[in-house]
Formats: sequence, C-alpha cells, structure tokens
Amino acid sequence: MPKNRNTFSFLARRGRSAASWLVHRGWEWAREAGAVTAEHPGRLRFGAIGEGTRLAFPQGTVFGEPWIELGGHCIIAEQVTLTAGMMPDLDLGPDPILTLGDGVVLGRGSHVIADTTVTIGSDTYCGPYVYITSTNHSYDDPHEPVGKQWPRMEPVEIGPGCWIGTGAVILPGARLGRNVVVAAGAVVRGEVPDHAVVAGAPARVVRSWDPEQCAARSPTTRWSRGRPPVSYGAGTRSRAGSHPCARPLPYRSPRASPRNNCWPWPNWRGRRDRTPRDSGSGPGPRRGKGAADTVGRMRAPIGTFEDASPASERLDLLPAPVATALAAGWGDITADRIIHVDTDPAVADTAVFVEHHGRDLLDTSANCVVVAGKRGGETTLAACVVLSRTRVDVNGAVRKHLGARKASFAAMDTAVGETGMEYGGITPIGLPAAWPLLLDPAVVDEEWVLIGSGSRRGKLIVPGKALAALPGAVVVEGLGI
Repeated sequence: MPKNRNTFSFLARRGRSAASWLVHRGWEWAREAGAVTAEHPGRLRFGAIGEGTRLAFPQGTVFGEPWIELGGHCIIAEQVTLTAGMMPDLDLGPDPILTLGDGVVLGRGSHVIADTTVTIGSDTYCGPYVYITSTNHSYDDPHEPVGKQWPRMEPVEIGPGCWIGTGAVILPGARLGRNVVVAAGAVVRGEVPDHAVVAGAPARVVRSWDPEQCAARSPTTRWSRGRPPVSYGAGTRSRAGSHPCARPLPYRSPRASPRNNCWPWPNWRGRRDRTPRDSGSGPGPRRGKGAADTVGRMRAPIGTFEDASPASERLDLLPAPVATALAAGWGDITADRIIHVDTDPAVADTAVFVEHHGRDLLDTSANCVVVAGKRGGETTLAACVVLSRTRVDVNGAVRKHLGARKASFAAMDTAVGETGMEYGGITPIGLPAAWPLLLDPAVVDEEWVLIGSGSRRGKLIVPGKALAALPGAVVVEGLGI
C-alpha cells in the first residue's frame, strides 16, 4: 500500500518553494531598482554620466563622484570600485580625475583607483577583477613598514579599443596605446605602443602589428601549416582567426622568412633559422669567435646592431623635425657625431629591444616622454628624458619644476601632433623650441645613450653630454625614480 503523505512535510516544501520564488523575484527587483543610470543616479552624483551607461547593483566602493566622468553606453558590472582622490569628501579642483570614454566595459569586481588622473579610452573592455591604479606604496625607508610609507602617484592613460584580460594589473605611470591587448594576469607599467599584445609580470610585448609589412601582403593569403596558435590573454585563438599581419616576438632579423610573409617564425625548438648563429652565417647577427658585432658601415659603441651609420647619412629615414635639427646641429655637435642604427619597428619598445640588441642597453637607453603641466587654465608642454630602468616623477620633480598645480602625461594625440614624431619613438632632438627639456642627471652622465629617432624604425646613439647642450635643456635632480 502507498505510504501516507505527511501533511506537514508537504506544507513545508510548498512554503520553501514559495520563499525561494519570493527571494529570487525580490533580488531581481533589487538589482533593477539599485542600478545606476543617467536617469536614475540614486545617491551617486557623478561629474558626468552618459546616455545608456549602467552601473549594476550592488556597486562596489564609489567616492569622489563629482570628479568621475563616465561616457555613454558604458557597462559597469557588479562590485566594481570607482574612486577619485585618496579618501571621500576631498576638494580635488575643477578638473575630472577619473574619465571613462564611450562604450567602456568594466568586468565584475574590477577596481579603478584614481588618486591622480586616470583616463580609459572609448571601447576599452576589461575582464573581471582588473585592477587599475594611479597610486603605489613607496619604499624610500627600508626600516619603515611599506604600508606606512607615503604613496607615490602617477597618471595612467589607456588608449581606445583596448582589451584587458582577467586579473590584469595596470600600475601607476602606465600608458597604453590604441587597440592594445593585455593578457590575463599581466602586470603593466611604462609605455605600451599601439596594436601590441603584452603578457607576463612585468608585462612585455609578445606580439605587435607592423603596418608596413601588412601593406605589402594580401590579407587573403592563406596561412602555412604547422604554425603555433596565437595567445591573446583570455584564451587561445587559431591561426585562421588572427590578423594576418600580427608579428610574433621575439624577432631578430629584419629580413623576411623563407616563407615570404610577415611571420619570420622561430621554429618549435627555439632556433630562428636553420643555420646556427655561432657559424657566422644566416640572417641573424654573427656571434662566433672573432665575428664582428655589426655588418653595417660601422660598429656601434653600445649594443649589437646589424646596421649602424652616421646620422648624417640617414636623414632621409628620420621625421622632418629630427632631420632638420640634426642637419643644423647644436653647439659643437654635428650629425656626424650622432649614430643611427636601423632597427625593426616591431621591437622598438625597450623591454623587447634590449632582448634583441643587448641587455647592456637597459642601462644605457633613455625614454623621452611628453608631459603637460596645468595651472590657472594654462597648459605647459615639456619633454622629460630618463633612463629606461627608471620612470618620470611626474607629480614630484616635473610638477615642481614647471610650477604647475597638476602634471600628467600628455595625451597621445597631443604628443604626436605637437612633435611631428611617431608615438613610441619620440626623441629629445627636434622638439618645439618653446618646450622645456628636462633631463635626469643619470642620462647626462652616460658616455653613450640610446634614444628614439622620432620614428619607431631606428634609434639614435648620442653622447650623454650632447643632450645637455640641446636648446632648452635643464638637468633636474630626482627626475627619474
């Protein structure tokens, strides 16, 4: 016979079912009612919030909203932290501190900490738990707990169209170009050029797009077999799904591979050509006993380069402002005393460049960055030159020297437009005459310094003291930290 049904158990099950339904419906209602939009901002009073932008409920920590500007059609997922200033209720001045362009997506649990300027370009997508900060603890006193030392702040700029993978960290002073891919878990600092893929901790450029070789190749060309997949951080795509002109790194020889395409691949065993390097033959640099370091017209005083010549013979490869300045010279410096090395633009960024042309260059290469100081509605542009192993003290030495209320890296379009040079290749030679040129003492003390040529193709090797003789140059203590 069937068992007797327990009336109380039946009622209890029905009660739990009804309670579950009520909880889920109530949570859906709360999520809808608690979402922040331009029409329903709730308690949050942002400096600007565009049409179609939505902050999902529940929100993370949000303060300093009057200095936060959100573009249109942004998606801010649950538990995302957005802060401007070191703490709530501070007066941060008239300018926005945290700016998101149109169509920005911030994944669940991400943090954007803006104690000084942070700009995220339009259509940038961030995976879950991305951490972007303009502040980091200092380590000036080895005896004081790190957490108790006064933090340092540097502006952060992320260009439009970027993809930032899950768990990536963007550190103070980072500048990402347009359409950059940051792999999951990467830790990014410094400059990243347009159309690059970076991975690792610290992040390095592992792939980039070369428009010159792309133009020479038909985009419909089929891929050869046997090539490894392309990793794009959050996952791996097949070769058929990747851009035909993305360049794998590391890459040593500027010549194309025997396959006659944009992909001079190393083989699976790590050898980049069929001829061993130490034999002194093959497309790579010769490294055998007694082999020359270069195969060009002269030997560069630092690094290992295949093609080095006096800059006076390479003016046609340089942007007009740089070529004009070199042709005219300054002081007793002429173009014959400056060395031009012809290098592959795909390896122009410091971290990858030194792997290909000598680790010693990490101590003898310098970066030139453009900064903007603001005070009383006026903006002053300046250039700063520091060794590659250091970074510019924008909010300390630069701001103090320019007498500015606030200093930050100049926008990419401004830096390129005002200098007439390529982003990632800006050099202190040929800058606008009215600009201050700030030099770190460590740069001037080097016998030879590797700097940009104004273009991503090629570099210049200059005596350190020759930079101090440039028009408008000032040596600033503590510029590089």
